Amino acid sequence: MPCVRSHQGCTSNDEVATVPVNNKLAAVRQCLDGLQHHLDLAYSVFQVKLIWLYRIRADNQSYNIKVVDITDPPREVITIAAAEQLKALHDPYVVEIRRGFVNDLFLVVARDGLLARNSLAGKQPIHPEFFMEPHEEEVAALSPFLAKEEKRFLDFFRRIRNSTVHYDGNHNVRNGLDFEFNGTHFLTTDANVGTQINYWLSDLVAIYQRLKVVFDLDKLLANPYLQHLASDGTGAA
Repeated sequence: MPCVRSHQGCTSNDEVATVPVNNKLAAVRQCLDGLQHHLDLAYSVFQVKLIWLYRIRADNQSYNIKVVDITDPPREVITIAAAEQLKALHDPYVVEIRRGFVNDLFLVVARDGLLARNSLAGKQPIHPEFFMEPHEEEVAALSPFLAKEEKRFLDFFRRIRNSTVHYDGNHNVRNGLDFEFNGTHFLTTDANVGTQINYWLSDLVAIYQRLKVVFDLDKLLANPYLQHLASDGTGAA
């Protein structure tokens, strides 16, 4: 297999994955295709959790969630009719759903992005267990092939994830925010450090959608720099 991850997941721990250096672009394509697929899997799990939440909160009008059929080919997103009333910062179920989804997205981008970068470099062997706990910097593994604004979004995504997972969703100095996203200016100041970052489940859906665009398979594979690296020194692209 040219990539550790496939649509069925990682190889077993006793296997060693190799990247054929004579066909690096094909290996990168498989890794990027896996990245897109794993983003969709994370989104599907998120939807199932929201459906569950909706069922146990059906008697509460403030939880006015409209869930579309997740089997629809267009993969229409969940719409929250009363997002401002869905007090995501106070409901323990929503807190955990939010934490799990943003972390799942982060792990996908970090692991599959790093796999694609290593495939591009022709590195081998790659041990699956290496990817159990990726470093936060690895979320930017494919940054050299992204536009400036996409890099800024990826940095925002990393900071939001770190704040959610490691700081209980609070503003903090290490992951200070200053980014306009989904109609909101996310800004960390001296005055709001230690207070909750006000972002909703609908913002997480928007983050998922943006990641799908940033790591679009055809767009990345058309990047001249990526193609140059894939063919440099091997004669195969």
